[in-house]
Amino acid sequence: LPAAANADSFVREVRSGVSTRVYSYHAHQADCSEEKGIIKVQTKPQHGRLTPSREVSTLKRNRFNSADACVGSQLSGFRVDYTSTPGYRGVDNFAIEYTNGHGKTVIDSFTVHVE
Repeated sequence: LPAAANADSFVREVRSGVSTRVYSYHAHQADCSEEKGIIKVQTKPQHGRLTPSREVSTLKRNRFNSADACVGSQLSGFRVDYTSTPGYRGVDNFAIEYTNGHGKTVIDSFTVHVE
C-alpha cells in the first residue's frame, strides 16, 4: 500500500476476559465534520474477539496531516475493543485496515499482552 509509512504498530496490556479499547479511528473533513471511513479486520485475533462501536472522543493526532486543525477536538469515530477468551493468558495479535475519507489506507498491527 502506498500509505504504509503511516501504519502503526501498537502494544496493549489487557486483563483476561475484560473488554478493553485498543484504538479509536476518526475520519473527518477540514472543518472537523464527520466523514465516512472504513475499518476492516485484516487478521483476526486467535485468542479473543474485536468489537467495533461508534464513539465521540478527542482526536489526539492525524497521521496523514500533522498540521490538522482538528487535533484536540471532540469528533465522532469508531472505537475498537479487544476481549480475550476468558482465562486466556499470553500474547495475541491482530491487524486492522483503516481507510480514511480521502482514500488513504493503512494497516495497523496490534500485539496484545493478556494477563
